Order: sequence, then C-alpha cells, then structure tokens
Amino acid sequence: MKISIEEYTEDKSDKLTELLISQNWEYHSTPKLSREKVQEQLNSGYFTGTEVRTFVIKDEEANTIGMIRLFDLGPDVNDDKETPLFDIRLNAENRSKGIGCEAVKWITDFVFTNYPNKH
Repeated sequence: MKISIEEYTEDKSDKLTELLISQNWEYHSTPKLSREKVQEQLNSGYFTGTEVRTFVIKDEEANTIGMIRLFDLGPDVNDDKETPLFDIRLNAENRSKGIGCEAVKWITDFVFTNYPNKH
C-alpha cells in the first residue's frame, strides 16, 4: 500500500480525533482515549509546539489511517542534547502490512534531515 505522510495542522484535528478515539491502543498508557481527552491534548499543545511535531499517515484514498508524534526534539533545532522519541499509531486494519516499517524509515530520514544535531 502506498502511503503519504503530512504534517498535522489544525484543519486535520477532526480526522486525528476520530482516529485516536476509534481504536484501542493496547500498548499505550491510555488504551482507550475519549474525545474530551484528545481535545484537551489538542488545546494544550501536546501535538504541536517547539519540541513536538505530529504527522498524519494517509492511505492511497487520502483516508487518515495513522499518526506519528515526534517529541523531545529540543528547543533549538541546531544545538541541544535532547534525544527525540516518537509515538506511532496505525488503525487496526492497517497493521501488519509494512506501513509501520515505512513510517519509521520516514521518521528517521525526517529527524536526521531537519535536526542536524541529532546522532
């Protein structure tokens, strides 16, 4: 399956919310998110900010099938000691299809291209 990855913007908040509340995220500290919790996260800068960037993963028909949240990027793109972490989530019907591997390769390229201080 061919995917596309786009940076999250506020106009995508409804799609991101629906993705996050529609699935059971069994390997996360909060496996079932409520609409209220996601709205709280959106409002608090959990998905966007100086040290965090979020991306949506779309399928060939432009349906939102997943998300990537990069965090602990550090306050300075060129000079900090932070080690970036990521959260990747794919809806259940798109797991075990190689999309996660493709997304991790994309994340790696994105971080090392856009954050030259990372090793």
